[in-house]
Amino acid sequence: AFEVSFPEGGGTSLRFVVENPHGNVRGRLTLTVLGMAEEERYRTERRVTVPGGKGAFSVTFPFRPRPYVPDRLHYRFEGPGPIQEGVIDLTYRPGIEIGVMHGHFPAGSRATVRIVATTPQGEPLPEAAVRLALLRGGEVMARTQGRTDHWGSVILPLDLGQAEVGEYELDVGVKGEEGGEAHLRFSVPVAPAHRLLLLTDRMAYRLGERPRVQLLALHAGTHAPMAGAVTLSGREPAGGRGWAFSTSIDEGALSFTLPPLRHPGRHVVTARTAGGTTERVFRVFPRRPPTLEITLGKAWYAPGETIDAVLRVSDGGQDASELPFAGEVTWEGRRKIHRLTAFEGVTGPDGRFPLAIETLPLSGSSRSVTLTLRVALLDTLGQLSIASRTIPLSPVPLQVVIAPEGGKLVPNVPNTLGIFTLTPDGMPTAAEVELLRLDGSRFDLESGTTGVVPFEVTPTPFGNFSLRVRARNAWGESPLLSFLVHPQSLHDQMLGKERKRGERLRIALTDPIVAGAIPLHLHATLPGALVFLDLVREGQLITGAALSLSEGEGRFSLRIPQGVTGGCEVHAYARTPEGWIEDRRALFVPGPLPVPVDPEVWPGERDIAGGTDDPIVVFQAAGLSTAPGFPFPRSLAGMLGTPTAEWVGAALRFFLLPPPQVRRFTESRKRGEADRQAVIERRIRADLVRIEAAMGAYYDRHFGKAHRLRRERLARIGGKKDPLSNLVTEGFLRAETLLDPWGNPYELPDLTA
Repeated sequence: AFEVSFPEGGGTSLRFVVENPHGNVRGRLTLTVLGMAEEERYRTERRVTVPGGKGAFSVTFPFRPRPYVPDRLHYRFEGPGPIQEGVIDLTYRPGIEIGVMHGHFPAGSRATVRIVATTPQGEPLPEAAVRLALLRGGEVMARTQGRTDHWGSVILPLDLGQAEVGEYELDVGVKGEEGGEAHLRFSVPVAPAHRLLLLTDRMAYRLGERPRVQLLALHAGTHAPMAGAVTLSGREPAGGRGWAFSTSIDEGALSFTLPPLRHPGRHVVTARTAGGTTERVFRVFPRRPPTLEITLGKAWYAPGETIDAVLRVSDGGQDASELPFAGEVTWEGRRKIHRLTAFEGVTGPDGRFPLAIETLPLSGSSRSVTLTLRVALLDTLGQLSIASRTIPLSPVPLQVVIAPEGGKLVPNVPNTLGIFTLTPDGMPTAAEVELLRLDGSRFDLESGTTGVVPFEVTPTPFGNFSLRVRARNAWGESPLLSFLVHPQSLHDQMLGKERKRGERLRIALTDPIVAGAIPLHLHATLPGALVFLDLVREGQLITGAALSLSEGEGRFSLRIPQGVTGGCEVHAYARTPEGWIEDRRALFVPGPLPVPVDPEVWPGERDIAGGTDDPIVVFQAAGLSTAPGFPFPRSLAGMLGTPTAEWVGAALRFFLLPPPQVRRFTESRKRGEADRQAVIERRIRADLVRIEAAMGAYYDRHFGKAHRLRRERLARIGGKKDPLSNLVTEGFLRAETLLDPWGNPYELPDLTA
């Protein structure tokens, strides 16, 4: 008998238990480690003494197999008596499992990594020593170390300031407080990743003016100011020449002034670094064109009403009179754009022109239609100015929208549905809400000034139920809306793709526009689950925490470090017997950029021309998106730029979505199992190739090459239908080649077919 152990210092130890009636015997012990493809991976010879009677002897050698890969050890003892040999399973299963949560590794900055150390049963390992190193060609480029906390986790920063672009290896070592050691090594790419923003003092210029431009450059994720080389270039309209120059940026900001503008039209300024690129577009006119403004009498209209609008034209803050204009009103239906009416005119002495647009009644329909009013105007220099305005046309004064929190439903845990009561132009309004379920239960709810009513449901993965909702207020009543509560799409249901049963985890975030701390409400189907929480920005971990959900739910306040602003996400994940489960939610932290903005370029609070979104908010919210069916007229950046409105946070709670997943979770057990599966597949493929080659050689020997393509006629070979035994008997194959890695015969098709 034998015992296999793996000492802490490395290597492999074998203890042979023997029963020897001949007294002490000396001999030669040959140990050969074989892979699954029978390749020799290690070999050693030892002179050993086998004690007489019942006893034992041990042998230790420095080779240690890869974790989870099914290697085999062939032993051969040559002594005075007969040769004794056999095969021992040498699969190494570490007593510590390592999980690494990480994003990208930006050159010139730093990366933050969370390491989770557990036993194979999932119990956390507190006070374990953790070593983290970045290797390139075996040389250590950066390293750090720490100890796990009570939850078996530690967050370590890795300085990449001196790391060059290329492929590296991340080496993680964990040593338990009571013994035991495990390592995890995997390749990671290191590349610069920068966030760039170009600002100009205006969006439109006259000929001869010199635009003031500022470039802001940050490292992605950490938002640390960037320092390094940058290339700036510009493209002028047709007939003009481009320009380009290289310079360096320090502390993440660079301000400069462009030469006098000599060509009218569209100009593009581009900034490019080793880790990113961005551009800024502005227009140049011989003279600043007039400004068009369309004012409606009210926010929305009913079919058949007359739309009363006023067109106002100003030039440099002064009313512009006697300017010709033309316009049209269109609507889109059946994938075509239809013109409702067209008009033209000349502005009056006060620069205004009243418009009265007749609409037709929508008989027998309760659907809303969006009209588009466009007006084009030419000034005295022939410069064209265009303005447009959308006009909701609805036969009902109230609409109801239902959306799940975070844009999705998670089965088996409480979910919150948002029932929105909106005016036809998409603005919230207070109303009484009547909710009916198919079981006959009824709920009378009321939406406040935020126009939203939260309603909690718990869907199941293999069932669904329907809600019917109607809203009323002083303006009227909404149509009856049906909503199917099911945690998967109707398309997947029709295809029969049922969600798998299993544990679930969900984050509830009351308000995604937060500052200071993030109040979280967690739900899990696994009581006592240990949940790790990470605040992540652009794939990089900012801060983290952990908590235990004793009753399957819990509340926690995650602190936001000072200086963190912009679009972020909360990432929660927990380990279950079947693997890791996770959930993500998006949030936005208002605040200034970490680098100062040139007051000559961006003086702070100011109106954006033409209703364009604030470029700084657009820059901060990059990556965030809204769920399908977003019913509000404002853009996402427009809503995030006005967080003082109470209804904005209530609305984005249900529609704000996180960016695509950038972080990934690397586990030692999964990587080991993947290596094991790859080795097994290589062994099976090699066996089948050998069998096929042996078959060909067998038929060539007995029947000649001419018969190889007519094997279907050879129903019997030597009185046996299956020639596999003959392949072994005649020496074409070894007997073990016909057995899979688990010792079972291969289930091969009929070789004569």
